[in-house]
Amino acid sequence: MGMLWTNDYQVLALGLPLLIGIAYLVFFNRELTTLRRVTWILFGLGLSLTLLVEVVVLTGDVGRSNMVFRFYDEAWFIFGLAISLALVDLLAEMRHWLSRLKYVWGLILGVLVVGAASYPLIATNQKLTDRWPNIQNPPYTLDGAAFMLGDANGQVPAIYNDENRPINLGPDYAAILYMQDHVDGTPVIVEGHTEEYRWGSRFSIYTGLPSVVGWSWHVRQHNSLLDGAVVDKRIDEVNNFYNTSDAQTAKQFLNKYQVQYVIVGGLERAYYAPERMGKFTDMVNQGILKIAFGDNTPNTTTVYEVLDKK
Repeated sequence: MGMLWTNDYQVLALGLPLLIGIAYLVFFNRELTTLRRVTWILFGLGLSLTLLVEVVVLTGDVGRSNMVFRFYDEAWFIFGLAISLALVDLLAEMRHWLSRLKYVWGLILGVLVVGAASYPLIATNQKLTDRWPNIQNPPYTLDGAAFMLGDANGQVPAIYNDENRPINLGPDYAAILYMQDHVDGTPVIVEGHTEEYRWGSRFSIYTGLPSVVGWSWHVRQHNSLLDGAVVDKRIDEVNNFYNTSDAQTAKQFLNKYQVQYVIVGGLERAYYAPERMGKFTDMVNQGILKIAFGDNTPNTTTVYEVLDKK
């Protein structure tokens, strides 16, 4: 254990003795009841996951962030099951305790339960008041995308300011809703690419449909064995697709990635040369695309469906 501590594995130095103790209880304590054995097994599994991410990390991770939060999700779920079983066992054993001890422990448990239960009451109001900037009367609904509509009476739109490039989110909401309701299966889409934590990838996020390229860093992490140049090339190809004025070059891109739907909205018009968007009208006239949603003007987010896939 001393070597673990000196080699910067302090968590393992503390956790491994606990894991060894749990293993002893599970495999060598014959007086342990089945309920308690299962409880300790769950505690051991949860502890093992928290220790695993101290020494194992996937290539391309940011430190250990993705390994930690993904495995800790499972660990806390397992710990929750273990604690629930332990509480049931403990409540059954409390009848043998001294009355004073039972009252003290019950009071402490009650305070913890009330504290946990108070979170939804406290957090709900904070969430309700966390609104889009300059929107005083937002839609009150369970629709998590309704913020794009801006003010509930429709007078004040939700504007996303992307480095002085204002993007009205309302037209995107209407197009996203159309795709959620009318697109079957998992066809490939293409939409404008942006840096992370901006308005990019909004259609793939809200529809679940695969896009030619998503968030750059996520794609690199999830495909960490690939050369990053592969991702860079796709990003460049998406940018070139929107920026080209040649309909045939755009068609070659669509064929290469088997794209079925093309998105052209406020984001694409803000990020790419507006004069190049005319090629989509040409592609409609040539029978390569058809307008599935929108009016092919800046007033709406237009969704084009690919017809000519040869």
